[in-house]
Amino acid sequence: METTHPNWWYTAKAVLRGKLIALNPYIKKVERSQINNLTLHLKELEKNKPSPKVAKEEKLITYKEAPSSLKTSWSSEIVISFSEL
Repeated sequence: METTHPNWWYTAKAVLRGKLIALNPYIKKVERSQINNLTLHLKELEKNKPSPKVAKEEKLITYKEAPSSLKTSWSSEIVISFSEL
């Protein structure tokens, strides 16, 4: 029995279609897992995020605890860089 060119093509198409159909659920599962991991990580970051008031208090403490050796001609540059945080 001789196989013709269209028969090979139809066979290859069927095999590839089957492979793609089998691969699709795996891709969706990986995407769903990545989304869940990122969502969980985001929730943890939001939970551990300090409130704005606490962050301001930490900055004030940092300014007050600055050693006197920083009070040089370039100390204003350091204060400016701290205020940009």
